[in-house]
Amino acid sequence: MADNTLHSSARANWLERRFALRSRGGTLRTECLAGITGFLAAAYLLVVIPGLLAIGGMG
Repeated sequence: MADNTLHSSARANWLERRFALRSRGGTLRTECLAGITGFLAAAYLLVVIPGLLAIGGMG
């Protein structure tokens, strides 16, 4: 059990050193949700924009 805690603590420290989440007011959960949201928005736009351009006569 102590080894498991050490692993998660070391990982959290690495993330904190690398990305400074706490100093910027973020959490790992917030950052993951933001990444997923950005990815889904980009994927949606890749589908929608060609359709809009085709309707406008540019396709």
